Amino acid sequence: MAEELASGFLHRLVGRSDRSAQRLLEVVGGPQARRLLRDVVQAPVGPGGCPGSQQLKGQGQPAAEATTDANLRCNILIAVSLGVVSGSIARANVDAAIRHLLVPGAVRSLAPLPAQTPHEVRHDGELLNDPANPYWGHYEGDEDARRKPAYHNGTAWTWFLPQFCEALVRAWPSDPDAVEAAKGYLGSVAGLMNEGCFGQVPEILDGDAPHRQRGCDAQAWGVSEALRVWHLLDELT
Repeated sequence: MAEELASGFLHRLVGRSDRSAQRLLEVVGGPQARRLLRDVVQAPVGPGGCPGSQQLKGQGQPAAEATTDANLRCNILIAVSLGVVSGSIARANVDAAIRHLLVPGAVRSLAPLPAQTPHEVRHDGELLNDPANPYWGHYEGDEDARRKPAYHNGTAWTWFLPQFCEALVRAWPSDPDAVEAAKGYLGSVAGLMNEGCFGQVPEILDGDAPHRQRGCDAQAWGVSEALRVWHLLDELT
């Protein structure tokens, strides 16, 4: 089943089943990709409310030898939005995202929960965080020692909110209430556009309230993704 999911995922990305799709499957859909998808499909629902194996974790070794990271992140929502992961697993992940990842206008890169898998963040050999509580709620300070570690460990990404909204309607297909809920969540982007760089969507927000705008003031793919998914939701209405 995992190999079928990997193949289907890549074929959806390239939009056709030809030699380019087969090449992508050979490069990206190798043992490590099949393993990750297998773990996602088979993982039990954890304390965060979703199957926890959302990425591979390791340093300096091949991906096939890496361990799985059970901490609640937004990664799997991409697979849900593409229809690769569906059913109860998709719904559990979207529900967990609503409860732990969603902030007005963005989605956290890591949930503010105790670690299911201890996660060390190091720079030049120095431990920068508490591995048992790896969530990093503010994107500020030194680039290497503060901002880069925060980016993937709690910083909220605006471009990911439309992904979440698309995942929501894929997890509950043909449900008009899901479409209306997704429109409501996506509408929170309007608040960002009235602050900071007027009419634009910033790159990121702090994971912690009051979710200050950070990074680039006007992020192109934040705007384009919001427009793409808004048109999608209109078509589903």
